[in-house]
Amino acid sequence: MNELETLKRSHRTAAVAAWGFFSMLVVYVVLTEVIRASFDPFLGVGEKIRYDNYKYLFYILSAGSVVVIRLLRGVMLRKKRGEDIHRTASKLLKTSIITSALSELPALFGFVLFIISGISRDFYILLFVSLFLMFMFFPRFSQWKAWVEEGRPFCPPGFKRD
Repeated sequence: MNELETLKRSHRTAAVAAWGFFSMLVVYVVLTEVIRASFDPFLGVGEKIRYDNYKYLFYILSAGSVVVIRLLRGVMLRKKRGEDIHRTASKLLKTSIITSALSELPALFGFVLFIISGISRDFYILLFVSLFLMFMFFPRFSQWKAWVEEGRPFCPPGFKRD
C-alpha cells in the first residue's frame, strides 16, 4: 500500500468516527424534544439543585473544551523528524477522534443542563457550540494531505506540490 492510500484509509476512519460523534448530537436533540413533548411542561429533575451554579460551570467547561482542543491538537500534531507515513496517519487519526469527542462535550453539558432544569435554551446554545467545533475540526483530506506534505524535502509518489 502506498503512502497516499495509507493516508486515505486513516482519513476515512476518522471521517466515519466524526460522523458518529455528530450522530450523537442528533440523538441529544431527539431525546430533548421527546422529553419536552412527553412531560409538557418538563421542569427538570433537579428541583432542589441550584441551576445557576451548574449553568455557569457547564458554560465554563464548554469554553474550556475549546481551549483544550486547541492545545491538544498542537501537542499531538507536533512533527518529528523522520516520521514515516504510518505513524503520521496514526497521529492524524488519533487527533481527529479525540478532537471530535471533545467537540461533542458542550452539547452533552447542555443536555445535562436540560435534564437538571428543564430549560432547553441552554441545550441549544451549547449544541450550536458543538456543531461549530465539529464543523471547524472535521477531518478534511485536503488538510491532512497538506499537513503531510508540509516541510518534506521531497514529495513521495502520489503527493504533488502545486
